Amino acid sequence: MIPQKLSKGLQTKISMINAAKKLFYQNGYKKTSAKEICEMANVNHKNFNYYFKSKDILLTEIYSDLYMKSYSFVESHITYELNSIEKNTIAAFVYYTGIFFDESTIRFQKEIYDQHSSTDYMGKNFKHVYNQFFKDLGKELDPDEINNIRFAELGLRRELILRFIENPSNKTIYDVITTMHLYRGRLLQMDENVTKAYLFNALEFERKHDHSHIHLLV
Repeated sequence: MIPQKLSKGLQTKISMINAAKKLFYQNGYKKTSAKEICEMANVNHKNFNYYFKSKDILLTEIYSDLYMKSYSFVESHITYELNSIEKNTIAAFVYYTGIFFDESTIRFQKEIYDQHSSTDYMGKNFKHVYNQFFKDLGKELDPDEINNIRFAELGLRRELILRFIENPSNKTIYDVITTMHLYRGRLLQMDENVTKAYLFNALEFERKHDHSHIHLLV
């Protein structure tokens, strides 16, 4: 239930996001229309563009919601100070297990990857965290160089996940996340032992905390 203290406009926006999550889960992204989302949310379909401009913008909001929930969960369960890279490593396990929640959500993720680059729907969030990464590492890089490294990692993540979806073999999503972050550490020119320590702590966090209520859709 949406708290009454929220403004009517925000209530409507949240209702549309929740409706979209349900419909995307049931029918996929391409087969879900803006009109159907509005109908489920009890909103006049002519008002869709007032809230989101396009279905792609709404998609970005859904991934941002998962991103924020993942970070909030980590922050609410960690009692010691983390730098941005270690916090992101832990949050990644919450984030990606929220995407690899079940077959319908995995199928949706593949559809999105087939139609969009990672920067289309998560680039804004990633830009912020990458700037913080280099600040915490004490490195001053040209903005273009930071963007190139960020795009390289986003492309790597996309390819690793697509390969995993299409041919999982005997790997788990934990294996994929670990590989992602090992290569991310190399892109950031980090000591690999530090990267492995962050991954170890992330897996310990994963073992101790149940976040199965956090997922991308429904």
